[in-house]
Amino acid sequence: MVKAYLKYVFRKSFGAITTGNSNVLVTNKTNQIITGSNQYVNIINMKSGQVDKVLYDEQKNESVTFLKLGKDSNNIQNILAVGYEDGDVILWNLNTYEQITNLNGHKAAVTSMDFDYNNSRLITGSADNTLIVWDIIGEQALFQLNGHKNGITQVMYYELESEFSVQQLILSSSKDGLFKVWDIKLASAIETISSQNNEIWSFVFCKETSTILLGTSSDSLVALELKSYRDENTNLPRVCKQIGIIKKNSYARPLEMILNEKLGLLFILTSEKTIEVFKVLNEEQYDKKNKRKLKRMKEKGQEIIPEELENNKNYTLDRYQYNTTFHMQKKLRSMILNPRTKNNLIVSYHNNNVDIVSFKENEETSYFEQQQKATFEKLAHRTPVRALHISDNDQLAISGSGEGLKIWDIESLQTIKNIDSGKYVTCVQFLPKNRYFLAGDKQGGLELYDLNNSQKIQDIQAHEASIWSIHQHPNPTGFEGYTIVTGSADRKVKFWELAINEQKQIGLVEAKTLYMTDDVHQVMFSPDGEYYAVSLLDFSIKIYYCDTDKQFLSLYGHKLPALSIDISTDNQLLISGSADKNVKIWGMDFGNCKKSIFAHSDSIMQVKFVQNTHYFFSSSRDKTIKYWDGDTYQLVMEFNQCLGEVWSLAVSSIGDYFIAGGNDRCLRIWKQTQEQTFVQLEEEERMEKMMIEDYASDKLKAENEEEKKNINQTGLEATTVVKKKFENLKYGEEIMAAIDLSEEVRQEYMQYELELIEYQQKKEKLEKQLEQQKKKSKGNKKEDESNVNQGNNLQPPQQPDLSKIDNLTIPEFVMNQIMLIKTTELENSLKFLHLPYIEKLLYYINFYVQNNINIELASRVLFFILQNHQNFIMNSQKLVQLLISIQQHLKGNLQKQKDSIGFNILGIQTIKREIKNNNIDDILDDDIFQKRAELV
Repeated sequence: MVKAYLKYVFRKSFGAITTGNSNVLVTNKTNQIITGSNQYVNIINMKSGQVDKVLYDEQKNESVTFLKLGKDSNNIQNILAVGYEDGDVILWNLNTYEQITNLNGHKAAVTSMDFDYNNSRLITGSADNTLIVWDIIGEQALFQLNGHKNGITQVMYYELESEFSVQQLILSSSKDGLFKVWDIKLASAIETISSQNNEIWSFVFCKETSTILLGTSSDSLVALELKSYRDENTNLPRVCKQIGIIKKNSYARPLEMILNEKLGLLFILTSEKTIEVFKVLNEEQYDKKNKRKLKRMKEKGQEIIPEELENNKNYTLDRYQYNTTFHMQKKLRSMILNPRTKNNLIVSYHNNNVDIVSFKENEETSYFEQQQKATFEKLAHRTPVRALHISDNDQLAISGSGEGLKIWDIESLQTIKNIDSGKYVTCVQFLPKNRYFLAGDKQGGLELYDLNNSQKIQDIQAHEASIWSIHQHPNPTGFEGYTIVTGSADRKVKFWELAINEQKQIGLVEAKTLYMTDDVHQVMFSPDGEYYAVSLLDFSIKIYYCDTDKQFLSLYGHKLPALSIDISTDNQLLISGSADKNVKIWGMDFGNCKKSIFAHSDSIMQVKFVQNTHYFFSSSRDKTIKYWDGDTYQLVMEFNQCLGEVWSLAVSSIGDYFIAGGNDRCLRIWKQTQEQTFVQLEEEERMEKMMIEDYASDKLKAENEEEKKNINQTGLEATTVVKKKFENLKYGEEIMAAIDLSEEVRQEYMQYELELIEYQQKKEKLEKQLEQQKKKSKGNKKEDESNVNQGNNLQPPQQPDLSKIDNLTIPEFVMNQIMLIKTTELENSLKFLHLPYIEKLLYYINFYVQNNINIELASRVLFFILQNHQNFIMNSQKLVQLLISIQQHLKGNLQKQKDSIGFNILGIQTIKREIKNNNIDDILDDDIFQKRAELV
């Protein structure tokens, strides 16, 4: 009989604010901070300091790399674009927190995005050196722009107004040191400016002077002027030129720049934990400064030549005056000005933290001074999570990291206690009745805490080196008999007892010390309390008697140290996870190795049994957690939601959930469901996923090489967006299967019609014969009965079964299958159709066009076929005639649809105009047309 297991599903990620991959945003009205953290987007309330909402796509297991809010609509930003490491972009509605669409086109991480002024188009830049212009309403890519030779660092949409027209432009910067200006209508670069071999990391635009400042890896900002003019030498139209440079205060890379013209401030966030602040003078301030300069020159007796002073004036560049530098303690990632307060900077770090920094100008010195106004560090760990433990009642969890401890409520997944011990915590342990807990640190300290008030009761220098393990004896006899064991890198195993001193305070008392031959990685008691096992740096695991401390067993077999061990509840099995990537299952009776499993592709950090079973979990630095059956030695499930090395793991007392933490500073929880799963089923899913990943990586490499080759050969700047995924292959196969099934039903119908004609002919012939025989028989009963039987033997043909095509017509079934494909995936899916199916699909398109069925989708499929299979069609006279037929009907139907849309737009504009003129008294009345007629 096949063994079934209860399935674990990912529930939620918690303890994460932001990662070093994504920028930070702030909303205009709702007073919320938006951050990207691993696969998730956190919306944080600035007042309460809590996470209000987490946006997460279950199908997406890639890190968020860029966030962008849509342009203000009535001062409300309701669209959020989220870019991911795999090149996808997901649009979210911030009013309903629902996903709008998924845009798939880039082949590497999205590094920058910007919306046009009415949020109908989105421009995305990527590390794959390309830009893509997306039609948000149509949910499709318009074109891809090629020209940069390195990753895109920033993009911006801008409309350049001239005397007679408005030019729609895209501004882009790249690590290749080039700044490009693209014309959207031409789909081509119209300006390219070099920053002299310096990488361009960011830029800002000043509306007042139409100036662009490029942040380069040198000690200066390159200033450009953006306006329409004609080149003096060539007389050709130009839109951008370099006008000078502005000196920075350092050579640090300017990762982000913010220019606020109302405040008159320019902020430059650098790679060296600093924010440089420049004052931006207006014309009045600039004139005052020049007058003071002139006055000082007169006082010093210097010769003043008015013409030279006038020639040396450069308001565009000289208005930027360096003021001060804000120094931060940690590495910076992103910043943004709070639009509500205007003197607050919201700053995100690489250490999973966000601060609100206020700044104020000192009236005496005129320098700006910084002050930390608020921090959200209590929400999350700022360093990797190294230790985890769950309370006996499964209601609380404690986690330890490089800066301290946090206690979590499992139900709400919120922090209820935050302890900044300042020590690197390596192991934690709840004590009896969950009133106290212990923490061991990297310096060898052992700390006892009271859970109720989070106060430190005792701090002992227990070891001379890092304490890697703490474990409690399973059979306590009150506080006096409660035994705890610690293992350290100082090669000692120490036993401690809880005792109450004369002041009636609980504390730890050292009972005994055992000296090992090498560093101790982990020590633990067996569930029956008779033994304790010690994992050593010399690759061995030793088991001792608790009462005599004599060695019972010595387990050898690992090629590298066993970093984690655990013993099953029935004391039958011991499992060990090692840096050699293997999990070994040992028998506790004779110490024999029952099975060695190559479990992970990197060091195994934790192994944990589920209580009262032989099922166990293993976590590794390969970013995965695996669920095993210790009796059959089979892999049951694999969990890959973690984006960093998994260093810590804890399982609840009844195995209904488990928690993992690690290098990404984030905690994740998985819950057990009542849904059953099977080893074979899970293995098939894993194999399919591996095939998808292998296919995607191989196809991506081939596409990149082919695309680069085509671009180099043709020199095209604008190309179509192509990114084939395994999903597209499945969609393409489904279309071909639908066409095959439709053709099969069509053949059945044709056969049915032939059989029906044959049946009718036979029936008519038989009726004539029966009529003649009836006249001859003249009432003979036997002959009449034989004639009736002969007529009954003739049966009509059976109609084809339409349930195979969902009881639709044949063309409707094919169209319905095409409509099931996501709009953004349609073209990429059609690329997988074989040529015979392209020919068949053209006949269906001809039917749709003639009968005006979903003309928009039919046109889109037709245009794709013409673009990609032009040679195949032109070589077939039959298909050319078919195209002529399509063209004759398509033009008229498209014109009808265009007229209908134009009529609707005109009606909407009329209503909008009347609302604007306050003539809205009768717009919603039932007798509006009668009133209009009376007026006429």
